[in-house]
Formats: sequence, C-alpha cells, structure tokens
Amino acid sequence: MWVKLESLYMTKFFAHKLYLNQQFYLIRTTESRIVVKQLANYNNILNDLEKIEMRLKDDDKALVLLNTLPKAYEHLKNALLLGKE
Repeated sequence: MWVKLESLYMTKFFAHKLYLNQQFYLIRTTESRIVVKQLANYNNILNDLEKIEMRLKDDDKALVLLNTLPKAYEHLKNALLLGKE
C-alpha cells in the first residue's frame, strides 16, 4: 500500500519541485514590468521553494536576482558582479 501511495503522490511532488526550480532559474525580466512586481515574483517563487524545503545557495539566489533586473540596471549589475569584495 505504501509503495502505491508513493507512486501516486511522490511523482507529483517531484514534478512540482522541478517546475518551481525551473521557474526560479528561468525567471526573466520584461522591460514593461515594474521592478517591484518582478521582485515580488522572485520572492513568491523563492517562498514556494522554501515551503517544499528546497534550499538554494545564497550565491544562486543573488545571481538569479541580478538577472531579473531590466537593462536599465545594467550598470548596477556590472558593479555588483565585477566590483571589489
């Protein structure tokens, strides 16, 4: 019975986990979208991943966050990526 339950529900959980992970890493900016809304979308996906106990490294979070910023923030992105520690 346990094997049957695992086969029914764990595959759905795994698919959901993969979907959220994909959403996080493929989040992209649109120039017409307000930065605050983009940050809200980023945070929502992060919260969903944390709810399913998917832990991401801080480096990955920061890099994805920088990639969500529109082109108008290109100088800020470069300064943060290439600046001194």
